[in-house]
Amino acid sequence: MTGELYQIEVGVKSPLVQSQNFLTAALDTCAGCNLVRANQVPDGSVIRHLKRPPVISSAQGQAVDVIGVVTLMTQLRGVGASVPMEFIVVEDLVMPAVLGTPWIDQNVLSISPQRGTVLVQLLEGMEPVDIKLQKKKVNSSVVVWAALGCVVPT
Repeated sequence: MTGELYQIEVGVKSPLVQSQNFLTAALDTCAGCNLVRANQVPDGSVIRHLKRPPVISSAQGQAVDVIGVVTLMTQLRGVGASVPMEFIVVEDLVMPAVLGTPWIDQNVLSISPQRGTVLVQLLEGMEPVDIKLQKKKVNSSVVVWAALGCVVPT
């Protein structure tokens, strides 16, 4: 399968540390969970190891190594608010992070491929922000998909 990933720049930080990393994350409406590559987890973050980690596989059906779960504060550049979100930490991922349906359902009002924008509202009552999407061409050997309806036990 060949396609394009929509990307946005998102800030992530540990709830315990003030410093923040901005990274490029793919928006994936087929991913049942949020993913972050292990080397992108900010310093000071606590990765919780799971007794029974969820099974996550690549587009080719190969297992992706799960390290644990981390809660990160997510923020969009130019938007003052940040929201906590759980990410599954994986060893290998083509993008620094994948924002799946948990993040999309909570924060995205609409995605407009024709305009190349995503309308985001991080907090209820906050003015929605139109964020420009970036496209990245990928092929099936590098797209990572998470199982739909993935439940993250804590």
